[in-house]
Amino acid sequence: MIAVVTDSASQMPPALADRLGIAVVPIGVTLGERSFEEGADLSVEKFYELLDETPDMSIATSQPSPGRFVECYGAAISEGAEEIVSVHVGSALSGTLNSARIAAAEVDVPVHLVDSGTASFGVACQAWAAADAVSGGSDGHGAVVAAEAMSKRVRTAFLLDVLGLGLVAGRSLLSASTLRVRDEFSVFGGQGDDFDVIGVGHQQEVLIDTIRDYVVAHVNEDELRVAVCLAHPDTLAFTEALEESLGRLDAVRDVVRYRIGPSVAAYTGTNTGGCFFWQIG
Repeated sequence: MIAVVTDSASQMPPALADRLGIAVVPIGVTLGERSFEEGADLSVEKFYELLDETPDMSIATSQPSPGRFVECYGAAISEGAEEIVSVHVGSALSGTLNSARIAAAEVDVPVHLVDSGTASFGVACQAWAAADAVSGGSDGHGAVVAAEAMSKRVRTAFLLDVLGLGLVAGRSLLSASTLRVRDEFSVFGGQGDDFDVIGVGHQQEVLIDTIRDYVVAHVNEDELRVAVCLAHPDTLAFTEALEESLGRLDAVRDVVRYRIGPSVAAYTGTNTGGCFFWQIG
C-alpha cells in the first residue's frame, strides 16, 4: 500500500480527499490572539464567521510541526502503508516541506517528498495526480513522476477582489463617475508562482469571459477538469457564474468547487475568485 499525503494549503475539499484516500495535514492559523489548525478545529465556514465578526482581525499562518507529520505518517503506516508520497505547498512559500522532510527521517518506510512549487489548489492537483497514479498501480516513484508532470499541466486564472467590483448578474453597480476614477480590475493567469495579467475590466461578464478565453486558449484534443474557488460567501454569485460559463465548454469533463480557507486567504485576501484547470489524458 502507498499512502498519499498533502497539507491544508492545498485547499483540497474533505470529500475529495476522502474519495481519493489522501491524508491532509493542517496548517497552523492564528486569528487575532487565537490559534487553530486549518480544517481540524477551524472550518472554512467558521473562519469567515469569525472574520465577519471582526473584519480587521489579523491572519497569520505557520507550517505544521514535524511531529504533526510523524503523527500522520504513523497513522498511514499503521494502516499498512509501505511507502508514502507527500505533496506540499512550494518550499519557496512555506516551511511545510521542511517539516515533512524532518518527519520523513523519523519513520520506518520510504517517504517521497514532492515540492509542488505552488499553493492553493495547484497543490491539490498534484496530490490528486499522485493518488490516481497509485490507484492505477504505480509505485511511489511513479506517483512522484505523475505529481511532477501535473505541475507542468495545471494552470490558474484569478482576480483578487471580487467584492470590489460591486457586481450583480453581470451588471456594474458602480456609478459612471466612480468608474471614471476607479482602477480597472486585473485578471491574472499562469502556472506555479509565475503569473501575468491576462485581461482587465469592470464588469463580471467581461472578467469571466477573460478567464474562459484563457482556458480555451490552452485546450487541445484532451478533456479538461476545472476547479473553481469560493472564498467569502458573498462571492458566491461570481463563483456560480464562472462555474456555469466554464461548464458549458465542450472540453470540460467536470467542474469541482473548492473553498479558499485561511492558509490561502491570508495572502490573497478573502474575496478572490477564479479557477485552476488541467488536461486529462
